[in-house]
Amino acid sequence: YLIEKIMSDVPSLTLIVTEHGSWGQDRFFRPLIEKYENLYLDISRYELDGGISDFCAKYGAERLLFGTGYPWWNPGGPILMLSHADITSKEREMIASGNLKRILRRVRI
Repeated sequence: YLIEKIMSDVPSLTLIVTEHGSWGQDRFFRPLIEKYENLYLDISRYELDGGISDFCAKYGAERLLFGTGYPWWNPGGPILMLSHADITSKEREMIASGNLKRILRRVRI
């Protein structure tokens, strides 16, 4: 609920949620993804069978970022999930690096 409070208080904020887990967390974050266009999720702990392809079909690959949780988690899981997800090569590239590059281009100091 903290994430929804932050996003509702500062809707222009770009927020990337990492290591959000699976199961119930997916049901929690999907409505927030629909509501807040600047909310992104990494795939480090997105351990749902077909989760990446389902997410891309419903919300687009633009909202997912590659992450591994290293050094606490083995990077093999997210690498395998992304490489075997039933998505296009363009979507795979977006998640692997393109989305983060796009977000970082908007940063102004």
